[in-house]
Amino acid sequence: MNANNIRDFNVVSADVIIVGSGLVGVLIAINIALEGRRVLVCDRSELFSQASALNAGGVRRIGRSKEEMPLAMAAHDLWRKTSGTPLAGAFNAVGHLILAETDDEAETLHVHLKNARDAGMGRVELMSAAQISNRVPGLHTNGLTLGLFTPDDGYAEPDGVGQSVIQAAIETGVGFSAQTNVTGLASINGGFELETDRGKLRCAKIVNAAGYGGSAIAGLAGDDFRVETRAPIALETAAADVALGPVVQTVGRRLTLKQVRDGRFLIGGGHRGVPYPDEGRAESISDEEEQNLATARSLLGALDGVEVTKSWAGLEAYSTDGLPIIGRSAKHPDIIHAFAFSGHGFQIAPAVAQVVADLVAEREPRTDISGLAAERFSTQDAAADIMLEEGDQ
Repeated sequence: MNANNIRDFNVVSADVIIVGSGLVGVLIAINIALEGRRVLVCDRSELFSQASALNAGGVRRIGRSKEEMPLAMAAHDLWRKTSGTPLAGAFNAVGHLILAETDDEAETLHVHLKNARDAGMGRVELMSAAQISNRVPGLHTNGLTLGLFTPDDGYAEPDGVGQSVIQAAIETGVGFSAQTNVTGLASINGGFELETDRGKLRCAKIVNAAGYGGSAIAGLAGDDFRVETRAPIALETAAADVALGPVVQTVGRRLTLKQVRDGRFLIGGGHRGVPYPDEGRAESISDEEEQNLATARSLLGALDGVEVTKSWAGLEAYSTDGLPIIGRSAKHPDIIHAFAFSGHGFQIAPAVAQVVADLVAEREPRTDISGLAAERFSTQDAAADIMLEEGDQ
């Protein structure tokens, strides 16, 4: 096995096979390979082509559930590194502002503030409409009841991140096999054999980072998770002659709004297209795009007349409680799941990669993931409310 993209094969062996080549899967591969193990990443699609590439790049800690906050805090430190990692220089700390437009939404912000402070997050504050107006002068603040702001969150551009991590993985010795669909799984000689549509893969351990395909991979291992495939929509505009500043998100209306370095705006937040998971694709819906754009323009008048240059929808796996599934298989301890990030996995990916590498090495995870373990589904009778479920879009 080498670092080149492996085409058709009879049998390929590795110490660890990772199913899924999104940001989580590739960062896991790098972490494991740096410890001297032979790693192969396979994906049913092209490399880095689904949710990790088709989101709007939110890198935030505020608005997280308490279960995710340990990973969000650990990941924040990794995003901030300026050298020595494939993410170095990708993070733009422009700040993140969440807006409430009703009293009930304001209560949600109080919950998020508590979660942030309980996790030890500094520099986070509630803001009045007047303070919001001072912070973001172009924002329409009529009707706003409260804001939650941190100057230390922000965004990264997925295209650049994808190129960087794939290149870093290749340089680390990770092998890749794109357009390789896993169709079967068997235990053999203390390890595993995976049947694919291009040949057989053998390994000692498996990491399931297959995104919207993760429940199917889990099913091959005998684990049954209730996961839904959705298709979040995102829009990109032409550059506008206005400086937004922080990423802006709303509690009630489905919106995230961010401006990248060259002046373009990325708009997302939870409008959905039509998923076709069996075909590995999704379609956007024009009415949903128009609603998303109208919400953005209602808050930032400078967007009136700014052209939308691109729109897309990506496939993403959502668990019933809106939280990732991270941990060992209940059936096979050498199979580790890391999927169903439910629309907000981009920021936590570097910390997820570390804890999965810990699990592969049979170490205690360096960050608390107890609230994200698969075992929670054995006692879960109903879907929980999902707060800010599309937050990284």
